[in-house]
Amino acid sequence: MLPKYSFFRRRRLNQYFRCLSANCFDGIMADYFNFYEFTWLNRWLRKGVITLSLKKNEVANAEQLKDRIRTLLDADADLYREYRRIHRILFVLPEAARSKYIEARQGGGDHAKLVLVNHCLHQLPSGNIAGYGAAWAVALSRIGRAKGWLTAEEAWQYKLAAARFAQSCYDSWGEFFIAHSIGSLFSQPNPKLKETLLVTGMVSLMEGSSLLYRKAKWDMNLEPD
Repeated sequence: MLPKYSFFRRRRLNQYFRCLSANCFDGIMADYFNFYEFTWLNRWLRKGVITLSLKKNEVANAEQLKDRIRTLLDADADLYREYRRIHRILFVLPEAARSKYIEARQGGGDHAKLVLVNHCLHQLPSGNIAGYGAAWAVALSRIGRAKGWLTAEEAWQYKLAAARFAQSCYDSWGEFFIAHSIGSLFSQPNPKLKETLLVTGMVSLMEGSSLLYRKAKWDMNLEPD
């Protein structure tokens, strides 16, 4: 599949993939990798992006990496189903009833997640946090290639699958980044709700007036030349 894409097509799509994974990285030079790929040196930084990302996803080898990517790209994965279940329960209730429902579960194991989903009901009306998985699938594909755990063809196929998955779920970069941010919080065992949902500077970078937006439009064609 990869040879069917011209050099310029691959370069444009790789920029698109980097935008998809932009909000995943923490640590030294995290923002740098929104625009550039990993090098062999990045594999050995103990506190670098690759090490932190693998630890976050509980990945220690090639097979675990592939399993993790497949789970992230499964629309029926447990994390997404749990969010949709809570979202459906709360979405149909009037505001007063929602408050009582959440208050009645004070001290329960799912209370923090109920509070988070309630706070984000209208920020993400679809209740679909698969953008979290699509972003991380791309990020791990990039990391897997840098580590030598994926061939160039495997990494390319995973990134294409993640991009198609994201495009099938959302209509814009804004929706995607909101879903990713909510999913990132929801994936934590006991998410702490912030006063405002931080979506990061990528939203402003992807506004229609930016050069990056013109290079990486949301509905970019993912097919070969």
